[in-house]
Amino acid sequence: MAQVERGASSSAAPPAPTTLASLNQARRPTLAAAAVALARAGDHRGAETALTALLDRAASQKLTRADLHVAHGNRAASRLALGDAAGALTDADACLGLLRAAAAAAGAPAARHASFPKAQLRRGRALAALGEHARAAAAFEAGLAADPASAALAEALAAAQRELGPGGGAALEPARALPAPPPTLRIGFAPRDAPLALLRSDGDGDGDAAGGGGGEPGGGWRDSLAARRGARVEGAALPAALLSAARAASDPALSDVYEYARVVTDTQQPRRWAARALPDGYRWGRWWEAVSGALSQIAAAGVAAPRVLVLGAGGGMLPLMALRAGAAHVACAERWGSLAGACREVLAANGAAEGAQWSVSCVRAYTELRVGEHLPSRVHLVVADLVDDGVLTGGLLPSLAHALENALDPSAPGPLVIPAGIEVFCQPVEAGGAACRAAGAAAAHGGWGAADDDAPGGGGGGEAGDSADLPDSRPAAARVDLSHLEPFRWCPSPALPAPLPRCALRPLAPAAAVWAFDCLAPPDRGGARELDVAFEADGAANALAVWARLRLIGGVELTTGFDHPLALEEASAPAQFVTGTAGGGGGGGGAQKQQSGGAGECRQGAAGGAGSAAAAAVPSPRPPPSQQPALFWLAGRLPVAAGDVLPLMATHNTARLGFDFPGAIYSTLCTPTPSFSPSHFAAAADGARLEAFARALASAASALRAGGRGGAGGLSCLDLGCGGGALAALARGAGFERVVGAELYEPLAAAARHGLAAAAAAAPAAAPPADATAATGSPDAGPLPGGRRAAGGAAAWAVLHADGASLEPGDAGGAVPAGGFDCIVADVWDAGLIGHQGLQLLEAARGKLLAPGGAVIPGRATLWVAGAQLLTGRAGPGGGAAGTVSGWGSGLPGSGGGGGDGGGLEAELGWDFSALDRYRWSPGGPEAVNLAETPHLLLTQPARLFDFDLQPEEPGGGGGGPSGPASGRGGGGGGSAAAAAAARRFPRRAAVALRAERGGVMNAVVAWYDLDLGGGWTVTTAPPGIGVGGRLLPADSTPPRPACCASGGCAGPRAARSGCQGQALTYLPAWVRVAPGTTVELAAERGPAAVTYSLGDVLPPPPPPPPPPSEAAEARAEAAAAPPSEAAAAPSEAAAAPSEAAAAVPDGAAAAPAAAVAAGVFEVVPAPRAQWYREGAGIEDAAVWSLRRCGALLAEAMARAPAMRLPPLWRDFQMLQLHCGSLGLDSAALGAITQELAAREEAAIAAAASARAGGGVALSGAACVEALGLAPPPAWH
Repeated sequence: MAQVERGASSSAAPPAPTTLASLNQARRPTLAAAAVALARAGDHRGAETALTALLDRAASQKLTRADLHVAHGNRAASRLALGDAAGALTDADACLGLLRAAAAAAGAPAARHASFPKAQLRRGRALAALGEHARAAAAFEAGLAADPASAALAEALAAAQRELGPGGGAALEPARALPAPPPTLRIGFAPRDAPLALLRSDGDGDGDAAGGGGGEPGGGWRDSLAARRGARVEGAALPAALLSAARAASDPALSDVYEYARVVTDTQQPRRWAARALPDGYRWGRWWEAVSGALSQIAAAGVAAPRVLVLGAGGGMLPLMALRAGAAHVACAERWGSLAGACREVLAANGAAEGAQWSVSCVRAYTELRVGEHLPSRVHLVVADLVDDGVLTGGLLPSLAHALENALDPSAPGPLVIPAGIEVFCQPVEAGGAACRAAGAAAAHGGWGAADDDAPGGGGGGEAGDSADLPDSRPAAARVDLSHLEPFRWCPSPALPAPLPRCALRPLAPAAAVWAFDCLAPPDRGGARELDVAFEADGAANALAVWARLRLIGGVELTTGFDHPLALEEASAPAQFVTGTAGGGGGGGGAQKQQSGGAGECRQGAAGGAGSAAAAAVPSPRPPPSQQPALFWLAGRLPVAAGDVLPLMATHNTARLGFDFPGAIYSTLCTPTPSFSPSHFAAAADGARLEAFARALASAASALRAGGRGGAGGLSCLDLGCGGGALAALARGAGFERVVGAELYEPLAAAARHGLAAAAAAAPAAAPPADATAATGSPDAGPLPGGRRAAGGAAAWAVLHADGASLEPGDAGGAVPAGGFDCIVADVWDAGLIGHQGLQLLEAARGKLLAPGGAVIPGRATLWVAGAQLLTGRAGPGGGAAGTVSGWGSGLPGSGGGGGDGGGLEAELGWDFSALDRYRWSPGGPEAVNLAETPHLLLTQPARLFDFDLQPEEPGGGGGGPSGPASGRGGGGGGSAAAAAAARRFPRRAAVALRAERGGVMNAVVAWYDLDLGGGWTVTTAPPGIGVGGRLLPADSTPPRPACCASGGCAGPRAARSGCQGQALTYLPAWVRVAPGTTVELAAERGPAAVTYSLGDVLPPPPPPPPPPSEAAEARAEAAAAPPSEAAAAPSEAAAAPSEAAAAVPDGAAAAPAAAVAAGVFEVVPAPRAQWYREGAGIEDAAVWSLRRCGALLAEAMARAPAMRLPPLWRDFQMLQLHCGSLGLDSAALGAITQELAAREEAAIAAAASARAGGGVALSGAACVEALGLAPPPAWH
């Protein structure tokens, strides 16, 4: 006999009806009671008739009752008894829908209602009767999760699993590789009145189990919030109650930071998607195979018009795939408003009809999707591209569970969801930059050759020329010890904000499969398991690399990590990412290299830059993979040896992963510092740059000694902005006996102090420590511990937490020599050279801290520019955008870079994604990019923009700059000789004429710099194919590109190519379509922290000389026969000499775009902009208002930060990071925002502290808080 349940009010006597409404209301319990009686008597037909009449009357009169779900549940039971499985499934789904609606209103999970297990039992039995045993098993598991003691559910689940066994129906995809987790607390959204303390992790100091709120939400719910206080997923600091987007948006303590994170991330998403995701041919090739294969199976099953739901539609690639593969309608869901708008534009631009073929909805979280509100109808296939680097932080599991229950058509034949399953892998690694630094130094050392081998001794100290006494002959940059930075190697998010070079990770044990999730039955419980990790290499583990392998459909797999698990290989063999081949427009051509040709494949290069002859040419630059392993940081450095076996505790709460080595003993504890920028680690990994500085320091020391300097006290050197102390350590090794570092960021100053102390202790010639030392937070605060004294009594080394521009001779207890330093070295430059105000800092310090006749390193800085095209063209489903997005590399005549044809916008293959271009421009100034991994096309020759003379001015004026246009530029006014000299040495304005060498659309300016370090040594950040001095490198003379982009390499004799910063990219306010020979005049003005550009006249190319009369007819015939595009796209074969056409711009000069447009030759049009940046937009626009409100929130937070009465901002962002998977946020973007705001807050506190007695740092006008490093580097180390 089928089970039935009685309505809550069935025993109550109905009141006397007085109206039609009250009569109908009174008759309802009678019909319900009659149906229950008929069902118990075995008359299921009569029970179904009575319940149908009751439900029809309720629907016609629009009556609602709290127990209406009971009628649907009882009718499902009767229909099951009558053999009407399809009708029973409809009623069971209706019952569950009503329960979920009531749960949402009550702010509690639906599974806590007493009717939920019965509804799932009836739904599962209906599915089993229809042959859907996999979905039936999922329903039974959901019911058992709510009521583990139900014998009926357990028996039904066992029967369904028997049907899924050998010979009994189709197997689940994928088969479960791990046992189900033990019965634990179910994971669900916290009720609205739950205190935030319950939603924090155990590791969060603010979270405790005390505190109020939360009684019984209603009589039908199983338990109260009080029973869940202190509940955590067993074995990890993961909460069991998730924070919902609605709760975060309305909570007074979180609403501001949540809104700030959403708005800031929203403005970045279209550009990030176009730059990272779109060019990933490996990724889109796998997705095309899966989507087209799934729709083919659905069509073969008899569905004539399949409907598809895409969760995470992005810029429109997956919806276009589904439409091409035969979907009748694609419902797109996107959590970012700007990306949803871009998706609409892309779909419309490719001819798809809105409404009839597609719809786009924007929701804060995918668990808020509703049929009728966001979706026109239920769908046959759910495609979820929600696996991010953190695997679960994209919200895949809760989103799929919601979509399967609320959006999937019950009659869908399958496959029902892509991906079908996920495996999670982890591998303990030693993350660090020492190997990259050694590889870069070796590459530069090998490229320079033995003739230039005047390298100094190591960082431990000693004179130049002592290298013969050292135990090894490695380059100085490879010997310097920067291990004191390792405690800061941490990131607020496991998903890194920048590409991760594989060579930055050294695996210590084989990869292990940790979790397997069946996407047809997403878990709603957390899990914990312990596995043994057998180490196979000696080292110190400080992180776990975690990635996912997605089984999309059948044998189609996609990995978010490296193409295969990290192999245990020699650390001296660095690696280089390559992408898969670009496939054709249909059929998934990009999937031909499924195991070895994807974006995650890592090909080994020779150590030290030596390799095969094929490696002599610059390889075509390729984008990094759009997905990469996440790094889950351990509590410190864990020393391990080959053969060790340690237990690893792995946990998850459906929205986040957790890992820990319980009981492990760490040699050094991690110091999580959100304000610590990862750019410091990228700089420490740039071995070629450090090696060039080391050799320049050695040359300077030799020259100073030859000039009679360095008496009894020895040579002295000041390292301005010393960072982690790398240059200070190299200066000691180069022969400077007295080294002082000045650093504005206190954690870095402390780390550098520790590192120099260790280096001094290891140096055989180090002097014993003195009682009073010279490391101080303020010139007037007196000596603090942390320095050493030389034999003459002066400080041998010291690290000052101070602004270098505010130091005075004799400060810090004599650490600053009264007569000045013999040498000042500074490496405080960003990608655009001036962003950290290094020019102002060096000029201020040089004027009062440099001894007469002293040296400055670098002595000259030159800023170079070139016009570039960075536009999004067309992309196909097989190959992504590689090769079709505006070409690759410089492609200029005579250069060794790769080349596109400049016709990315006119390409005929693939879909049009040019609508994304309007999201490129922003008023935020230049951005650091790595052109070696960025789709681009250099259209013009390099041009020298600014020359800055940093050497001390010679007596009698001048400055010592080269003659010619570079030395005569600059200028604005100045009435005195000193002002005129400063204008010559530090020009503020310049103008250049950029001559196009190929056709294209110039919409950006790329800038890089050369640093003349002295002694013939130079550092350049030029893009591949361009050398020092803007010289284009031919393919046969291009030095080998380093395997790691951030480790640097050789750029020619005594020249190092720096890789830690990349190039500065600035989008122009107008687009200029140019042909070969077109000249674009560009005016530039140097501000305090950035260079701004404006377009001047655009001059058409000079007409070609007339052909001889005898050849005129033949030339006209050839021109008529040639296609029109060939003449415009053919690059010029003229000599590739750097452009020196520069002219001084008066102070009041203004450059405006030319009004004349020569048809067919060039065209100037305003750059399209995003809606929040368009001209004339005001606060009445919601996007503009949101941005301005975020600016006001930031200003308010910075204003109150110095009082330190509130917890730091990063604690609130830590809360958002913990619940990122349920809040619909981007984990990597949230981590970058956390780091930026923490740095700004700390800088605001430091700047205000100087006004208080006894604390802080005296800040000069040259100090720049941006020097803390607010932007992630082009590559993460």
